Parts: sequence; structure tokens; C-alpha cells
Amino acid sequence: MRQITDYIILLLYSLLAQLVYTTGPAFVAVFFLTVCISAFIYVFPDGHLRFFLTAACAFLLFFVREMILFLPLILYFCLLLWENERCRRISFWLPAALCAAGAVFRFMGSHYPALICFSGCGCFLSAVLYWKTVSYETLMQKYKKTRDDGTESALLLEEKNKSLLEKQDAQIYTATLKERNRIAREIHDNVGHLLTRSILMVGALKTVHTEASLAEPFRQLEDTLDSAMNSIRQSVHDLHDSSIDLKASLSALTDNFLFCPVTLQYDISPGSPADVRYCFIAVTKEALANIARHSNATQVYVTAIEHPAFYQLSVSDNGTDISPAFKNGVPGGAVLPPHSGGIGLSNMQTRVLALNGTFRINTGSGFQIFTVIPKHPS
Repeated sequence: MRQITDYIILLLYSLLAQLVYTTGPAFVAVFFLTVCISAFIYVFPDGHLRFFLTAACAFLLFFVREMILFLPLILYFCLLLWENERCRRISFWLPAALCAAGAVFRFMGSHYPALICFSGCGCFLSAVLYWKTVSYETLMQKYKKTRDDGTESALLLEEKNKSLLEKQDAQIYTATLKERNRIAREIHDNVGHLLTRSILMVGALKTVHTEASLAEPFRQLEDTLDSAMNSIRQSVHDLHDSSIDLKASLSALTDNFLFCPVTLQYDISPGSPADVRYCFIAVTKEALANIARHSNATQVYVTAIEHPAFYQLSVSDNGTDISPAFKNGVPGGAVLPPHSGGIGLSNMQTRVLALNGTFRINTGSGFQIFTVIPKHPS
């Protein structure tokens, strides 16, 4: 866009040459020729095409005298060739030399000193416009680079902030679980023991004091303490269940598994039901124990994923040999039939079926346990 403005300014400047130089029909033809060449150079900024068009304009200075009026524009074309770094030596100097030679050829013996001054001022204007355009484009490139760098930095900062917020939420959630667990222990160790002691004391008092008038108060006090004890017990169980962190538990199991490396993939929201968490922990623990006892695996993969309608747990390895003691519990080494296999396998299957889930074991290629538990069992 800046080049178009420069072309228009130099063309208008060349039109002013009619004030100091007598022109004819050839001037109109040369004017339209330079307009077409300017358009071609702008639309097709190819280095070779620009070189040939600029050289042609400079060459016409020797044959068409009206071309001298457009010397500033021809010089501007030559300066544009300077941008091509690969061929600055020939692409710039050859048209520039033709332009200079043509100008000298036309100015020698000229009877129009005003035209010489006019062309010199035009050449100076051409150089100034080129320098301004190059400076503007350089600043625009720096601006775009700065803007892109700023946008990239903003995106990286946003991503880091998001990561920090997620870590902060995870830390808050972990701290909350630890606090719930601590409260549950405090209630169980202190209040629970005091209530148990009180219940025993009421029972002893009922045995010692057998008066009829005290029977009903003792019964009511005992019922109240029993109700309080049941309520405390339920609250402790609820706090303990909600304090179980499935991800931390699975990470602890995989980290403490020294038989072979374990890769854990976890994607379950914190609000999963307590029975699902207990089930997944028990299944993973038993599956890892079976791998250590019956497989020659060198890599284990534990995957716990939450889907829109169900929870999925998969424990697999790359073992190629399974002990006969384990294969005897899984006929054919294929899919485990219901209520078959060892005690550990039966316990896992019982836990999953109690939640209306699907439990399968496959020993065809290594060892794999696949468990699916629906979110809304029917």
C-alpha cells in the first residue's frame, strides 16, 4: 500500500514536468506505459520481472526523450531492486547504470536547465520516499513480531495460570481430604470412646440400681447414648469415605509396586462415589498382586477413566508366561466365567457385580483385568 502511494506521488510529480518542458502526444503514451509498468511491478513483485521491466524503462531513455520526465519513477524502480539480497550486484547496478547513462545522454547539450533541476529534485524525492517506505515496512515487521511475541507470551502466561489454578485446586482438595480424615479420627478416638464408656457405665448402673423408679430413666438414657453412638459412627464413616483420594491411593499402589514399572493413566473427577473408589482400589491391589505372583511382565498399565455413563478400570501387562496355578482358575486363559477362579479373583468379581458392573479377565495376551461400573445402576 505504501508503494502505491509512492507511485502516485512520483507520477503526479512527473506530470508537473509539463510546466518546464514542452510535451506532445508521446508524453501521454509514456505516461500510460509507466503506469502499466508500475502496476505490473506492484502486482507481480517477482525479482526477475521487476529487473526486466526496470531495465527496459532505463533502456528507453536512449530512444524516447519523454522518458527523462519519469526519471524519478525509474530510479524508484531501481531502488526497489536493492531489496533482493540474492542478486543485488547485477539486479540493481545494471538498471541503475542504464538509468544514469540514459540521464547523462539526455542532459548532455540540453537547453532546459530547469528540467535538469526538476529531475534532480525528483530523484531526491524518489530516494526520500523509498527510505520512508523501507523504514515504515521495517517498523511494521517489528510491530507484528512484537505483537505476535506478546500474544504468545499472553497465551503461555494464561496456560501457566491455568496450571497453577489446577494445582491450587488439587492442593486444596487434598488438604480438605486430610482434614476430614483427621476430624474422623478425632471423633472416633475421643467422642466415640467417651460414648462407649458412658454406655458401659449406664449398663453397670442398671445392674446395681434395680429400683423400679430408675428403670425408665436408665432405659431412656441408654437409648439416647446408643442413638448418639450410631450417629457418631455414621458421621465418622461418611467423613472417612469422603476423605479417600482415589488418585492418591492408586498412585501409592503403583509407586510401591516393585516387581516392574507401572504406568498410571488417571482421568476421574473428584466427586466419584465412595463404593466405586473402594472397588477400584481393591481390584487394582489384587490385580497387581496376581501380576507379581503369576506373570513375567516387564511393564504394567493401570488406566482409570471416567466416561459420561460409567467408570472404567483396566489393569494389563505385557507378560508372555502365566503360572499354571493361575491358568487353572481361568479356563483356557480367556474370559473369566462368573464365580470361577481363585479367592482373589472371586473377591474382585463380587465387588464389581455388587455395583452392577462388568468384570472380565483376559489372559490371551499377557494379563488384563477390565472393569466397568455404571454411574446410575438399575
